[in-house]
Amino acid sequence: MLNASVTLVCLSEIPREIEESAFIDSANVMHILLPMVKPTLVTLAIGSFVGAWNNFLWPLLVLDDSSMYPLTLGLYKLEGTFTSNTRLIATGSVIALAPITFCSSRYKSTLWTANHTPISIVPVNL
Repeated sequence: MLNASVTLVCLSEIPREIEESAFIDSANVMHILLPMVKPTLVTLAIGSFVGAWNNFLWPLLVLDDSSMYPLTLGLYKLEGTFTSNTRLIATGSVIALAPITFCSSRYKSTLWTANHTPISIVPVNL
């Protein structure tokens, strides 16, 4: 729901004149609009990936087989009641962070060189 609303706000912030000029020039509107919303889409994709990658509560509730646990739940299960292997948990945390770091660094230029109209947050009067 949040992804849809952020995308809707981003698309609504694009000036209408750009869409009209693309229509008059018989240009494909998506070729004009997609570069403008690309940073927003990449941000939402990375956020969705991180949410799925760090999934903890749902697998804890529904999975019975420990071989099906995601990495974050497996790290949680490594810590015992009275003992814990700190080195193993730290190594697993670095491994869990690696894909997120890779995705963020891969799309860093897309995220930080945005050439689109900035999204303005307008307060809603209830």
